[in-house]
Amino acid sequence: MRKKGEKEGGMSVFTSLFMKLFALAMRRSDDKRDRGLQEPSSLTAYRDVRYAPSGGKEHRLDVYTTAEEGETLPALVSVHGGGFCYGDKERYRFYCMRLALQGYTVFNFNYRLLPARFPAPLEDLNDVMLFLAAHAREYRAKADEVYAVGDSAGALILSVYAGITSSPAYAANYAFSPPLRLCAVALHSGLFDVGKGVEGFSAHAVREWTKGNRAALRLLSAREFVTAAYPPAFLSYSVNDPIAQATPAFAALLRARGVKCEVAKYGQGDKSAGHVFHLDVRSPLAADCNRRQHEFFTAVRCT
Repeated sequence: MRKKGEKEGGMSVFTSLFMKLFALAMRRSDDKRDRGLQEPSSLTAYRDVRYAPSGGKEHRLDVYTTAEEGETLPALVSVHGGGFCYGDKERYRFYCMRLALQGYTVFNFNYRLLPARFPAPLEDLNDVMLFLAAHAREYRAKADEVYAVGDSAGALILSVYAGITSSPAYAANYAFSPPLRLCAVALHSGLFDVGKGVEGFSAHAVREWTKGNRAALRLLSAREFVTAAYPPAFLSYSVNDPIAQATPAFAALLRARGVKCEVAKYGQGDKSAGHVFHLDVRSPLAADCNRRQHEFFTAVRCT
């Protein structure tokens, strides 16, 4: 029986309304950002491909590539943000298409949002990797050269998943096994070490995502999953972001554990550069950030 004031899935009426208002604000902002953009004609796109047994829209992906028939390019998986309650592949298509123009076959996917909770998005990301491992050549990708990018909540999801791929002891906490090695990851405007010092909407979103799971905050602490085997990481953030302090702190932990990483800081003197600024394909700062990400990936390529 549901408690008074609770909705299906355990969210309160207040939380449900709050999440809807947040999603509405984000939708308007994304609409403004992408208004008038055109999809590049030089790409081959595979749309609405089912990557997991469920036929629902949360288990669909798009693939973008410049590879010709019979060719393969390094694979790049994008994990979208949105506070665990907003976002999908459509909102990320222009960004992901620009990444594909850099010479990647990009996998842009939906995952389960609230009221689905931890570790649902991690399971979905692993299903994408299973799909990639099984169908790489069909979609013109290299299964032995896989990179991944994530921002905001997607950066948290990806950072944890990278830990699962690189630490057998940490991976033992989950009911799935990663099928592929990650050559490197890029984490933009991320939230890390959620067990301490998280405030504002981020704290609210994390609490809702982990509700009822006593082990979740421990498992989501970067100190639990970062080892020397963690994949090389490119991190970016804006000094104007409310969670800006999370990125340098995570970078310090990576370096202390012996992990190769690079940090790109933006927004000094430019208040327009805020949270997930790198998604705006019209922005010179975003272009610079995504160029530096590509150069980092190129420098650490799998061998």
